[in-house]
Amino acid sequence: MINESPFMAERIASAMQHLGNLPPSFSNSVSEIGQYIAANLAKDQTLFTLGLDTLTPLTAVFCHTMLYRNGDQRPSLPVITLNNVATLNHSTDSQQYIQPLHALGEAGDMVLIACEQTESETLHRFIQAANDRGITSIIIGMGQLNQQIAQLDKLIYLPIEAENLARMHEISLFILNGFSDIIENELFSI
Repeated sequence: MINESPFMAERIASAMQHLGNLPPSFSNSVSEIGQYIAANLAKDQTLFTLGLDTLTPLTAVFCHTMLYRNGDQRPSLPVITLNNVATLNHSTDSQQYIQPLHALGEAGDMVLIACEQTESETLHRFIQAANDRGITSIIIGMGQLNQQIAQLDKLIYLPIEAENLARMHEISLFILNGFSDIIENELFSI
């Protein structure tokens, strides 16, 4: 028999308590955004994902889930990741993300962006380009929304309050898994 690790038991309990203490308005926001994404996917709109900084792997997993989860029970969904490795905040060239969005995106599409902070000028240029194209930006990030970005139309912001990066990752993963479950329930009742 394997001995229970007190450290891991404490980490699991802490994560569960932290997620359990999220305000009801937060879970309502996750639900509303998930339903919004599902409704637009049902209208044959495309969802693009863009993970920045350390959140890139989480959006890549979300995209993979939308393409391959329950493959024997439902078709793949039109979700395209704009990056797997590169990060917008470490690059001064937003064109590497804007060009594929312009090539593949249409008015009514959505882009789901998970980022640590929204202060990057490059991020602002990307969201501005999506906005100009009629593409709604759904942003998951920490703290207040950058003032320049907040003035744009076609924008949904889900702020995360976390005391450190590990907590932000836990909450972001919770949100993305919630979106996935809501989308599947709305579209396929799985």
